[in-house]
Amino acid sequence: MLKDTTTSQSAPLTEASQSFEQWLLAVGKSVKTAKNYRKAVEGSISQWAKDAGFILSPFSYSLYANQFESLNQKIHELDSFQANNQLGKK
Repeated sequence: MLKDTTTSQSAPLTEASQSFEQWLLAVGKSVKTAKNYRKAVEGSISQWAKDAGFILSPFSYSLYANQFESLNQKIHELDSFQANNQLGKK
């Protein structure tokens, strides 16, 4: 999921996450699911990365899509991400 949020190397993440939401709708996800995924990127996942010391401020204020992509693996390794990611798969 996270890697797909990086739609443009020069767009601020807020634009990239909105594009991600639009892409989710295009591939058949519900409006609610697309919105929840986008909010997760801008909210919880951003906070977990901040808490882990990967970033200094939330993604939507500091990162560009190419920087977010470079954090993808680190974020996937976080216990908080893994635990919450499993919740969505049930």
